Amino acid sequence: MPSIDYRHVHKLTQAWSRSLFPGPAWELMEDIGWYKERLYQPDGTHPRPLTLVGVSSSASDLEILTTIDGRKYLPSPTADDESENWTPPPPVDCFFGPLGDQTIVSLGTFESVSLAKYLSTSTAQVFNVGGPAWGLDWCPMTDGLLKERNYHRYLAVATFPNMKFSLSPSPDTAFSRPACLQLWSYGPPVEEASGLDANVKCEMILCVDDGPSFEIKWYPLPSHDSANIESAVPKLGILAGVFTDGSLSIHSVPDPHHLRSNLGQDVEDPIYMHTKAIFKVFPSNSAFGLFKQYLGTILVYHIKEALLHRKPGETDIPYCVEYAPYIGGVLVPEHDNLLKYYGLFPQLIGHGTTTLIANGPIWDISTSDFHPYVAVACSDGSVMTSCLMKNVRKAGSSAHSQSPQPILQWKAYQMDYNSHTNQYRMLDNFLPMVKICKLESWTLLLTHRTQELTERSQTTKNAKRRKGESGAVAPQEGRSYDGSGAWPAEVGVHRVAWHSGGGLHSAPLLASATASGLCRIEWMKGRGQEGINLYSMIQHLRGGETVAAKTVLSDTEDG
Repeated sequence: MPSIDYRHVHKLTQAWSRSLFPGPAWELMEDIGWYKERLYQPDGTHPRPLTLVGVSSSASDLEILTTIDGRKYLPSPTADDESENWTPPPPVDCFFGPLGDQTIVSLGTFESVSLAKYLSTSTAQVFNVGGPAWGLDWCPMTDGLLKERNYHRYLAVATFPNMKFSLSPSPDTAFSRPACLQLWSYGPPVEEASGLDANVKCEMILCVDDGPSFEIKWYPLPSHDSANIESAVPKLGILAGVFTDGSLSIHSVPDPHHLRSNLGQDVEDPIYMHTKAIFKVFPSNSAFGLFKQYLGTILVYHIKEALLHRKPGETDIPYCVEYAPYIGGVLVPEHDNLLKYYGLFPQLIGHGTTTLIANGPIWDISTSDFHPYVAVACSDGSVMTSCLMKNVRKAGSSAHSQSPQPILQWKAYQMDYNSHTNQYRMLDNFLPMVKICKLESWTLLLTHRTQELTERSQTTKNAKRRKGESGAVAPQEGRSYDGSGAWPAEVGVHRVAWHSGGGLHSAPLLASATASGLCRIEWMKGRGQEGINLYSMIQHLRGGETVAAKTVLSDTEDG
């Protein structure tokens, strides 16, 4: 952590504790990501360098396809590999806007919509990728490339063919089939956008024969080809994925801006590019597993023996794990939908601290190099965020504490699905939730929200029996209105990703991918408590002599 002085970590924690919004406060963000390639400059800065220069696909491995040839790689309602007739996926009907005054919008494949049209306070953009989205990651870019592209960022999305498609249980039954990786651009807001198109657009379809991908990740440092590199097809970056043919494949992604400028192709249509992997790794058999490491190293473990020799009580199999740079530890989902933090410090090893309580199993976790907020994607259709430096501070200092510890968390949005009409709705404007956690159990302390999910049929029947003479439904004392314990697969949120590769101005961007094919990008920048000058605080922590910061911090050091 090159920019944090550990003598003032407790004051930095106090400053972040006053960030009372679902996203990070701009005044407190700083790049603490460590990479061995980074070099300190004479002026004290340490920008992220351009890496893997010259590594790209050969021209023979790339082929531009026509729309007719390329669409067979897109998601389709049928998963029949032998069928030569491609059936386009139907549009997704979804309700947007405030509860009680929502508007239904039909989004076809590659169409997008700005939610500001239906909810004035929203900064979100929603787009349809055509099928269940399982992979999602932002492309790292240098400041120079961002300025050159008018601050258009790129987001890679991996899709399954349809909801019925299932993964192979082992490499022995793995198979290849046409599939795609989609590259979307996200740019500055357009004031006079027409139709459903917002500032999100599908730029390129990477057509692969490795099968659908369950997970994709960009190389963590910028790796695009600069203007002075002589290459037939300059690359935008290096993208790795786990595919259904049983491989971990690495692809060199061509630069769509260069292709459009050279080919003169219509800017409204995506480019269909057939590509082959520049590197592939296959596990030898089903007993071995491949795992990624933070700095790009591939690790191979013999997982069969580990699974067969589990200790009694070791029943949790987490779907994901994430490293938290700001607090120096790992985040792992556990039973009862808890997100636990395990610190990499001697006094904390083996003792987890609950940092977030979800309403359903957690599919994915995302942290950032620029702020301590964690985001999770849940199977109940929600995306939730929480400030790690706020919640870990309260419970991490006493791992064996018996007193309940309050946890402040936010719900960015909630998906809902009507199986009778095959329609979705996206609920927004949830107020923060405060929950308490004591040992391994938790209870709801306070839940404020502006939108409530529809009660399930049994709950409604019980409520009707308690109707008074006025006909109003009597509230149920002690009941937690957190929805049901079972959800249709259609509402699941599979992936969530903070933008950690585009500098401070990109750090508040949060992207998420759902089973319906709808993906969402939202600007999650927050602010501090009213009357608190967070900028003075961070300046004081960096050595500045700011009287306001000293005054505020000195009043709260004992609290």
